[in-house]
Amino acid sequence: MVAILRSKQISIMLCFMRYIFGLIFVAKFSSGGEKLSCQVQTENNKIFDLHRSELLNPAAKVFQGFNFSSSSECQKECCGNSKCTLFVYHHRKEKKHSCFLVSCSPKENCVYQQLNGSLLGYVTRASRLAQGLLTLK
Repeated sequence: MVAILRSKQISIMLCFMRYIFGLIFVAKFSSGGEKLSCQVQTENNKIFDLHRSELLNPAAKVFQGFNFSSSSECQKECCGNSKCTLFVYHHRKEKKHSCFLVSCSPKENCVYQQLNGSLLGYVTRASRLAQGLLTLK
């Protein structure tokens, strides 16, 4: 009889532990506890057209500008900001900003135009867990 009670206690304890670990896992991955990787696809000589994009997507906006000396700094800033879905880098000495962070998604609802010397970067983010699962398939 004592062995049966101990077995039930152990079984209940294991169920409780699984439940707690499950809650911790969900809390970690749903609250942004996991870092997201940032992949960037770039196109040369292309910029974001805010006015025409707003007609297709009223939520489209340029939300921040910086004066950086390289496109890699611009890319890093965009990847570090969860609102940023694309960035435009165009270095000209007479302008205040060379890097623009943009929120516009999906990218098919954004309008672009040609501009020599510019760089447009499309950003996609994926959790490291999701990337690992994709590579296992």
